Amino acid sequence: MTLAEAKQHIGNRVEAEYTDRRGNVLTGFGELLDVEFVPMYGSSLVFDFGEVSLDRMVAMRDSPLDKAA
Repeated sequence: MTLAEAKQHIGNRVEAEYTDRRGNVLTGFGELLDVEFVPMYGSSLVFDFGEVSLDRMVAMRDSPLDKAA
């Protein structure tokens, strides 16, 4: 996933699949609040459930249902 692709989802409820430090794939449901770039750390996506590095993203798709509750 690129930075431009991620910015298309800002403000939407999404289902995000990402890897943790051990390489396990995790799934999070929530709103993508912002995409930011920090020079020493790279790009990160800010969700309402936390922050995920763009390097660790596996897939992201719009989620029509509110599965976070």
